[in-house]
Amino acid sequence: MSNNANWTHQLQRLIDEHNWRHATKAKSVSNKTMEERAQILFLAFRQLRSLGFQPAPRGLDGNHVQHLVWLWTADPRIEERCKCHGVAMPEKPLSPATLQARLSTLRVFCGWIGKPGMVLVPQRYVTDPALVKRTYVAQEDKSWTAKGVDAAEIVARVSAIDLFIAAMVDIIFHFGLRKKEAAMLAPHWAVVPASMVPIATPTAEFYLMVIDGTKGGRLRFVPIDTEAKRRAIERAQQVAARRHSHLGRPGHSLTQTLDRFSYVMRKVGVTKCQLKVTIHGLRHQFANDLYFALTNIPSPVRGGVPTDLQRHLGACLEIARQLGHERTQISSAYIASVSRQS
Repeated sequence: MSNNANWTHQLQRLIDEHNWRHATKAKSVSNKTMEERAQILFLAFRQLRSLGFQPAPRGLDGNHVQHLVWLWTADPRIEERCKCHGVAMPEKPLSPATLQARLSTLRVFCGWIGKPGMVLVPQRYVTDPALVKRTYVAQEDKSWTAKGVDAAEIVARVSAIDLFIAAMVDIIFHFGLRKKEAAMLAPHWAVVPASMVPIATPTAEFYLMVIDGTKGGRLRFVPIDTEAKRRAIERAQQVAARRHSHLGRPGHSLTQTLDRFSYVMRKVGVTKCQLKVTIHGLRHQFANDLYFALTNIPSPVRGGVPTDLQRHLGACLEIARQLGHERTQISSAYIASVSRQS
């Protein structure tokens, strides 16, 4: 078999031609999705070659996928091949979420090369279905407070490095925004009166309108109902001097802003390796704090046991809405579920 020395060029051509396409819908995907797909594909083909396979990109077959899954799940069936080719046997399997993301990318890729259906459901490749069973119910409290991290202190430390990034972190903390949503927020323009909000019973006089950077372009409104939230908005408005200015530093692209954000977070220790938290943990913080505000009891993941199911479900619906999710069930990924606590 030829070693297909120019496989990288062949793969890049396929990526350039197809990567912008959505897997099932007639639309394009985000830059983040395209980057993640490309990274997974190059990784997969490099790992295949390290295991002794030398397929051209269009020559990917089911046997190759099977061996990749064995490698990714630390399956004993790959151990002998790893030894033969000097590849370190993985110490533990990838998480189900990571594994499914990689198989999803391979499935999309097989559609590009005219082999739809070649990548099977994850359970077909493993002997233990638990290896590929993804859970959407929180198993632990990932809030910053649960890890002993004071968000206000972190904001103060970030302020000494970059006022723009500090304003973003403060907004994420108080409104539960995603990093990209905070970077694209125009804090003057985004504050709207309750009369403009399509909510039957407004709970605040003003709301924060969030649409830029959201998943699927889904519009949502988060109430500005505490003094802390109002102060976070004022900080953001001071940083974004003009009415339509966003929280990214003037003259910086969105990519540059997000890169700068990640750099500053590492600088102040907001990583799993240092403070044991990530910026996404502030979304968990927001969700669990909101649950307490709505029900007056701790969330299930914090040890609370709901006694009023309707009130619990109503809180889950509001949490999902304020976080920008379509499905109420996604709240369980932040606060756990009643059944888990029971």
